Amino acid sequence: MRPVSLRWLILIALVVLLLPACGDSADEGAATTVATTTTAAPETTIPTVEVTAQTDCVVDSDGTWSGPVLPESGEPGSAQRDFVMTCTATSSDPRAAVEWVNTADCDLTANGEQFVADCRGTTTGTNDEGTWEGTFAGTSTWSTTNPAHLHVIEQTATGSGGYEGLTYVTTIEGSDFPWSLTGRIEPTP
Repeated sequence: MRPVSLRWLILIALVVLLLPACGDSADEGAATTVATTTTAAPETTIPTVEVTAQTDCVVDSDGTWSGPVLPESGEPGSAQRDFVMTCTATSSDPRAAVEWVNTADCDLTANGEQFVADCRGTTTGTNDEGTWEGTFAGTSTWSTTNPAHLHVIEQTATGSGGYEGLTYVTTIEGSDFPWSLTGRIEPTP
């Protein structure tokens, strides 16, 4: 048996390296694909949490009144703008235990001895963990025979900071403070 020369070893190595590149004409231009597998991180579902709360409020500014005074309404005009009130909420959920600053515009109408203030505005609630910002709309009703104002307000606020990705939806009701709040904290749609 004859020893294999170095020249033959190099030639065989080149053939082995070049053989896959030659292929037949059907494989010319074919792309090589590499299969990869990715594993998605598990999704975290944020639960909706029912919330009850109470809020005590102080008037920071009566705002500006304009328009005709409605007889016996007890108000100095029929349109109130930039009414500002600060409310401190205690809540069943610490995320809703915040200090709210509310700015409202209200329009007053009369139906006989019944008065209705149709109000809407903006609200911001903060605590050490985050902030809620949103809007509200509601009514305040009273009459000459029942002068206590009954407030019913719907509010929706979106969270930021520690409350990013959450929405706080609540109904606020009451005459004298504290007012009652019922609602929910849920994932922002």
